[in-house]
Amino acid sequence: AALAAPVARGARHGAAAAFVVGDPGSGKSRLLDEACSRVDVPNHFRLAGYEAERQVPLAAVGHLLRTLSKQGAEGDRLAALLYETVHERESALEPMRVLEAANRALRAFEPALLVVDDVQWADQLSLALCHYLVRSAHEDGRSLALVAAGRPARAATEFAASLEHVLPADAVTGIQLE
Repeated sequence: AALAAPVARGARHGAAAAFVVGDPGSGKSRLLDEACSRVDVPNHFRLAGYEAERQVPLAAVGHLLRTLSKQGAEGDRLAALLYETVHERESALEPMRVLEAANRALRAFEPALLVVDDVQWADQLSLALCHYLVRSAHEDGRSLALVAAGRPARAATEFAASLEHVLPADAVTGIQLE
């Protein structure tokens, strides 16, 4: 119930986030599944970090990006940024273009729920995209909820703290599993 409440809030009005932190085997993934099953959000996107892919940019959000890139004109723009031949000289703005194209494409799926498991293994750019999506939804008054779980690690702590800075206090929930 503690996780389902902010998810339901984010799905109804404005952005919200919930975090579960616990040691391996403490039930984080099971708790995510249970919380997500208790809310009526039409679009769920399940994302996961994997230790072997933590150095691969956008690996944790690959499924989300593939889905978004199939959605209309905004999806076409995202697909072009992701899959077309890279120019000889890459622009420093390229990651920002990908983040914004994904943000615009996600609007067609809202209200939506992003479920991120094993945050400690997610690559930096995937976490940046999740943060950007939640922050943008909050700023625009759109409906998006994020539920994330991870082991007690720097990446998980920093990700949770970054969202606590951009969302209202009543839109963020944290649970520490013993």
